[in-house]
Amino acid sequence: MPEISVSGESMEKVNEITTELHQAQKLINQGRPRIMEEMIEVEEALKSLTENRRGVRRNKIEDKVDIEGSVYQHLQLLQSYGVASSSGQGGNWKHTGE
Repeated sequence: MPEISVSGESMEKVNEITTELHQAQKLINQGRPRIMEEMIEVEEALKSLTENRRGVRRNKIEDKVDIEGSVYQHLQLLQSYGVASSSGQGGNWKHTGE
């Protein structure tokens, strides 16, 4: 096991890192959780609407969720991760992930 020494300089570095972590946490708390919650809500709606393996139109998904963001943008992001697929111009959507 390596030997650890604590000096004033190393404590300054620890304090600096701690401050940066607190600032990062504030940024996360200011909006990212809402985006993630919306993404999950859109995915769950898509999954439940396409359980029978048939595609569903975007407006049906929009009717099922209550989010502030754009359902279409969430669907596009889900598609980029391989969780959703669309036919053609984004008319019918399917859940493709687990």
